[in-house]
Amino acid sequence: MAWGQGPGGIEIMGSEGRLLLFYRSFGTGPFEPAEQLHVFRGSDRVAIELDLQPSLGMQAILHDFVDSVEHDHEPMAPGEQGCATLEAVVGAYASAARQENVRLPLDHTDPVYHRGISALLEPGNKEERTIWTNVDNRTI
Repeated sequence: MAWGQGPGGIEIMGSEGRLLLFYRSFGTGPFEPAEQLHVFRGSDRVAIELDLQPSLGMQAILHDFVDSVEHDHEPMAPGEQGCATLEAVVGAYASAARQENVRLPLDHTDPVYHRGISALLEPGNKEERTIWTNVDNRTI
C-alpha cells in the first residue's frame, strides 16, 4: 500500500485466506476510489456483496474539519486518531525492518518514535535493511 501512485491496492493475508482490494486506475486511496474487492478462503473465491462507492473521502473530511472549527464541534477525524493511526503505520514499518514485534504505543526512547522510518534508514543501525524498493529504485 502506498500514497499517490503505487501498487494500486491492499492485500491482507492470514492463515485462513486473503483479501485483495484494488483502486481505480491502480492509484491509491484516498486519491482513487476502491473498484474491486476479492476475498479468498484457501484457493476458493468467496462471493460477497459490497457497495464500493466512495462514502466520504478526503473532501468530506476537510469540509467537516472547517465546519468543526467554525461551529466548535468535534471533527469526524480528530487529530488524536490520526496520531494513533500514524503510530501504528510507523510501528508496522519498524516491525518489518527489525523482523520482530513492535509494541504500541511506541516506546518514547525508540528513535522511530522521534524520527519515523528515517530512523530505520540511518547507516549502522541494526534495522538498516531493505524494506522495499520504490519506482525510482531507491532502496528504503
